[in-house]
Amino acid sequence: MTLVLVFVLTFATIVGLVWTGTQVFQEQEDPVGDRLSELQNNALVSSPRTQRRKASGGILNQFVYLITLIPGADGWVRDNEKKLARAGVRSKSAVSIFVVCCFVTMVLLMAGMLWLQRHNTPVQMLGGM
Repeated sequence: MTLVLVFVLTFATIVGLVWTGTQVFQEQEDPVGDRLSELQNNALVSSPRTQRRKASGGILNQFVYLITLIPGADGWVRDNEKKLARAGVRSKSAVSIFVVCCFVTMVLLMAGMLWLQRHNTPVQMLGGM
């Protein structure tokens, strides 16, 4: 009886995972975004262009500039800049310090994972990372 219950629950879990995966990758409707893009296309004034971050201004800003060269990282930095501003942190170096702290945390966590997996084979290490 328990063997049948295990198989039924396993099947239900797999079906749930597959269904969730298909729902995640389906195109979502965004009527507000569609209306906004329509209004921007029909507007007489074009939307302001976002400027790229400059590499000048000290070692922290140069590091942030190097991070923003990674695809997708520029949007992440801008989002965090907005979040910090909403939280009341408006210092010029706040975003730079935040990005450096995130980078150092990621490197330390990866180093810790490598140290914990030091006796594994490279394939197992890659799977663990």
